[in-house]
Amino acid sequence: MKIKSRLALLLCGMMQIILFFSLTVNIFAEESICPIKGEALLIGLTSIDPMEYGTDGTDGCWGCENDVDLMNNILSSNGFNVSQLLTQSATHDNILSRINQIKGTLYAGDTFVIYFSGHGEQVADSNGDETDGLDETLVAYDKEIIDDELDTIWRTFPIGVKIVMISDSCHSGTAYKSTMNQRALVDTSTMDASLIHISGCRDNQFSNGDWDNGIFTKALGDVWDNGSFNGNYQTLCEQINSRINDSEQISEYHEYGNVLDNYRCEKPFTINKTPVQVSSFNDLKEGDQILFKCLGDISGNRWLDGRTADSTVGLSSQTGGKYTGSHWSIYKFQ
Repeated sequence: MKIKSRLALLLCGMMQIILFFSLTVNIFAEESICPIKGEALLIGLTSIDPMEYGTDGTDGCWGCENDVDLMNNILSSNGFNVSQLLTQSATHDNILSRINQIKGTLYAGDTFVIYFSGHGEQVADSNGDETDGLDETLVAYDKEIIDDELDTIWRTFPIGVKIVMISDSCHSGTAYKSTMNQRALVDTSTMDASLIHISGCRDNQFSNGDWDNGIFTKALGDVWDNGSFNGNYQTLCEQINSRINDSEQISEYHEYGNVLDNYRCEKPFTINKTPVQVSSFNDLKEGDQILFKCLGDISGNRWLDGRTADSTVGLSSQTGGKYTGSHWSIYKFQ
């Protein structure tokens, strides 16, 4: 009886091991790559809380909700999931909370567009990171959002996520946060995500509007021309300036974090195709955008990185020297 009991226990144990590995193999074999997606948060305020600011702020912001409609048409037609915060719902806490909620859904290769149309201001720099002594703000309905607050959030976005920030507001040249060697003393080279910012004007300028739209946003829509525009983000900014044609309102283009050539050169508001797995670096050519996926024995089926195949410096230390096999899988965009 003892021998039979031991044999039964041994067989039971072996069956459990076989079942475990079978399930594990099936999990990895059947797991589909999460489709690359685009998320957008559009914010427009035609007024602000007079109890907080001493004014309702309607002057110059008549068309800000129309601006949101214009951007919604562009982004939704390109496959973005769009959410909106308008006027009274566009509070300080609601905006930051929604950004963080969307951040939690993003992985490498995804694109997040945040658009703001409303008032912008400048306040005294509180931490010494601005060479001109002024922080730029977005004027939410009840309280200003200081660029330092946005800087803190962007630094928590996952590796490989592409952020597009567009701000049609006064003093918006660096409404995100300037980089080293520009107007501020903040180093964004350690950002995991990459961000492109297009502003409605320079920091020392005003972003004007009429009853229908902001001048900047209307120019953006004209240049976009129902999708016929074929340039990149920088040429979009340049052509917007040509449309506005006003030396007192000059849109600015800035990059933050590790902005790769494929992002820098892509058509605006583009959602990448879902990547396909390759067996080794031999299947890649220079310029391919690649993603590394960590298998469950290290950190649980999450994307690690997004970069081009010709930019692999320091990659060995990031992946423990294991690019393929049981630890890492390589994917490239088609």
